[in-house]
Amino acid sequence: MEHRSPADPHLDRVVEHRRTGDPHLDRAVEQWLSWDRNVLTRSQVEVFLSDRKWEELRSRLCSRMSFGTAGLRGPMGAGFNRVNDLTVIQTTQGLFSYLLRCCPDVSSRGVVVGFDTRGQQESGCSSSRLARLVAAVLLSRGVPVHLFSAFVPTPYVPFAVKRLGAAAGVMITASHNPKEDNGYKVSNVQHRRATTRGRSLVTQQHVTCPQ
Repeated sequence: MEHRSPADPHLDRVVEHRRTGDPHLDRAVEQWLSWDRNVLTRSQVEVFLSDRKWEELRSRLCSRMSFGTAGLRGPMGAGFNRVNDLTVIQTTQGLFSYLLRCCPDVSSRGVVVGFDTRGQQESGCSSSRLARLVAAVLLSRGVPVHLFSAFVPTPYVPFAVKRLGAAAGVMITASHNPKEDNGYKVSNVQHRRATTRGRSLVTQQHVTCPQ
């Protein structure tokens, strides 16, 4: 379901400039501007609209990152196929739905969340910020969160999952990828990465409006 406040004059000002001649792209633009609450990434899309950079918008908004064996990885910035506030929130909603199916006691066991030192000033997307968003989504659904207070190496997360008996772990990192990238790595208490079936469930869930 699409959430758009009729009293949002900022969005209304953008609407008149939104038409691109491509109905699919127009729909994607409207979804992004309706759902994204990060001023910096919203502004990136608005600038592309003003500059009529349709191909750039199409590249960012008309496809999504694939949830692979190690989770998500991609450039930081605005767009459904970038790592940013909105895609991390949506992915965490999908992860929660997946955990409810495979680990019904997730609300008692909790989830471990860690992050590295990555960040991008122009989009406001730092690993620490994204980790806090992961925690906020899970906490809003009654899931206890064990959030590291400072950046940690990736192996700390699966170690903490095992030590604490948590249902899963999320590490915000892109590992060896370039500094412009970030990622969302999921591990569970058995030290296995998400299965193919699990990845499919997460992907299905993370294409909807953030709650």
